[in-house]
Amino acid sequence: MLAKRWNRVTLWVSLSVLAGVAIGLSESFQDCEHTQKKHRVYWQLYEKGPITVGVEVVRAATRLRLHLACTAETAHQNEGPLTLLATLLIAGFTATLWRATNRLWQSAENELAEFQKSLKLQRIIADEQIAKMGEYVTETRNAATAAKASTELAQKEFVSTHRPRLIIRNINLRQMVADQEVAIQFAIVNKGQTDAARVEWRMGVIVLNPSQNIFGLEAVTTVTQSLGASLSSGMDHVSNFESPQSFNERITASVMKGNSRLLFCGVIAYFDGGGNVRRTGFVRRLDPPTGRFHLTDNPDDEYED
Repeated sequence: MLAKRWNRVTLWVSLSVLAGVAIGLSESFQDCEHTQKKHRVYWQLYEKGPITVGVEVVRAATRLRLHLACTAETAHQNEGPLTLLATLLIAGFTATLWRATNRLWQSAENELAEFQKSLKLQRIIADEQIAKMGEYVTETRNAATAAKASTELAQKEFVSTHRPRLIIRNINLRQMVADQEVAIQFAIVNKGQTDAARVEWRMGVIVLNPSQNIFGLEAVTTVTQSLGASLSSGMDHVSNFESPQSFNERITASVMKGNSRLLFCGVIAYFDGGGNVRRTGFVRRLDPPTGRFHLTDNPDDEYED
């Protein structure tokens, strides 16, 4: 592109030089110089004497003045041809300028088209990257969900295998007197591997005749108590129970003679490390001679979950 511009400049300079040479070689220009040299103003060109720098400058200025004057006179005498030549030169310059402008316009259009094509390509690439990022986010979310589910499952398995386990033992009768409450002492023991939280129990006593074998806890008047702190693994909590009801002398005597059965029953509820509610149910029968409560013959009277 730069070489083409220099070629155009060289062409116009060459044409200008050729035009100047043509004027200088024309007969009218030479006749003008021959005639004008006789005028006094141009005699300095032929004066003899020592040639100094000042003389050379004066002669150069005089010669330039002579050339300009003859050029003007020649142009006046050849006004028609010069006007035609100038018109042709202007037309050629205008054509060259139009071509350059047209090429510049086409170049701008091409650059705009390339820019639009590049912008469209970048948009496509950006859409693909956004889509891939969305897929990556979805995969990451799915992986996180799967990891969370796996962690929760592992935690549940750990809690189920390393859970607290509360049982009741060392149940002893402290008092059973006619028309007074029944007093019992017992211990709740954590035999599990982790702590039991928010421990609470509901317990009661009931007297059954020898012919009675089945009863429900809803038929028992119970007392609800709770532990103010967690029960650590391997630790126990000793507590006392006092029945809300009392028994008359006949029933009390029947129990102490072994004719009727005094049952101590209840449910212990607590939370494990996973926030799950665990329960331990029990039913124990009084052995009057020892004052201790033992397991019944029914295995369904004891349960854990």
